[in-house]
Amino acid sequence: MTAKPAASDLDLAHARWQQPPGVAPGGEAVEIAYVGGFVAMRSSGPPAPPPLIFTPAEWDAFTAGVKDGEFDFGEDAT
Repeated sequence: MTAKPAASDLDLAHARWQQPPGVAPGGEAVEIAYVGGFVAMRSSGPPAPPPLIFTPAEWDAFTAGVKDGEFDFGEDAT
């Protein structure tokens, strides 16, 4: 098994960042890119912190949690 690299160790210069449908050009959104067998996730707006890096198994667990409502904190969440 290959160790998960830090964002600084992946070549993200030519990554094809994808935004969800319906985001206006230049609008802020969460973007993802598939790079070297990993999934990178970043915010498109400034300031731009380093992207988060997920293994395929971590990405599957994260997206399953999103679909199950695990991150739905309600209107009162801040």
